[in-house]
Amino acid sequence: MGQVENNEELSVTVLRMADADPELPKDAGLLVLAAMTGDGLLGEALAEEPGGTGGVPPVRPPTPDEPAGQPVGAFLSSIEVTGFRGIGKASTLSLRPKPGLTIVAGRNGSGKSSFAEALEVALTGNSYRWKTKSVLFKDAWRNLHQPTGAGIQVRIAEEGRTKATTVGVDWAADGGLDDRKVWVQRHGQPREAGLESLGWGLAMDLFRPILSYDELGGLMDAGPSTLYEKLAGILGLDQLTGAQDRLDAAIKRLGEPRTAEKTLRAELKNALAAMDDPRAARVLTLLAKRTPDVDALRQLATGTAQPVNELTRLRALAELPVPAEAEVTRVAGNLRVAVDAVASTADGAAE
Repeated sequence: MGQVENNEELSVTVLRMADADPELPKDAGLLVLAAMTGDGLLGEALAEEPGGTGGVPPVRPPTPDEPAGQPVGAFLSSIEVTGFRGIGKASTLSLRPKPGLTIVAGRNGSGKSSFAEALEVALTGNSYRWKTKSVLFKDAWRNLHQPTGAGIQVRIAEEGRTKATTVGVDWAADGGLDDRKVWVQRHGQPREAGLESLGWGLAMDLFRPILSYDELGGLMDAGPSTLYEKLAGILGLDQLTGAQDRLDAAIKRLGEPRTAEKTLRAELKNALAAMDDPRAARVLTLLAKRTPDVDALRQLATGTAQPVNELTRLRALAELPVPAEAEVTRVAGNLRVAVDAVASTADGAAE
């Protein structure tokens, strides 16, 4: 749960790495950032959305000083459990609320797993082991040696607060697992129902508070692709995998015209090879080049590839359309009228 000091946004890290790569064009780095933002901005950058300019949009990722909607960081301070799993009377596991690695050690049956599952249930409402193991694990959640109600209290050190915040779960003596009341209480303030005020809904889906041995083992046996996807989510790299998927889809989409062009070129070559025409042979020669001369192909296709000479000029003159005699007479009459009108106004002040 701890947020490492000087933690920075993933997009800022990507932008910094792109700037540090001398071989990567600046526009390419910004295009990756557009893909990390979403389909809309990437489509605009590629001129696929209305109003798209085809250029790289003005992407400015949030800076470390602007978390932009990120949940507030916190560190575990303690976990107090009563009547849950292997813990009967109230027991507290105290921790140091600061960055670093914390090791909880103890003999078998000392309650390590019970504390871990209590934390997981308090923050997520469920446990990974309950989903994958026998239903007995879930049915045996209440400790039989504690006849009164059960409860969990997780104390956290919230960033920006000097006093601890408590996340609580309460069960009545006769209540079932789903009959729990979940609340949050900050020092000097009333309890708030639910966990919404912490802003951890999405974060808990992406970064589970507990990665159990069973869960880690299941990932190892699931295959490389599943392992990569799960670890990417756990490490917070799913934004990168999403960007990669968007870019792969864009490359495929933008490459479709070239694929169609290759298919049509192959069909055209087959048709030309079957023709007994010197122009067809010339086109085949042009199409064999990596970058064909489009102007030369157009001239061959339209019959305008002949060299310009006197005969060509005479032929062009002969093909000029000649107006009808009546049309010529009408236009000439109009010109004469216009000339007379100009002459009649060329005297006096009008001159």
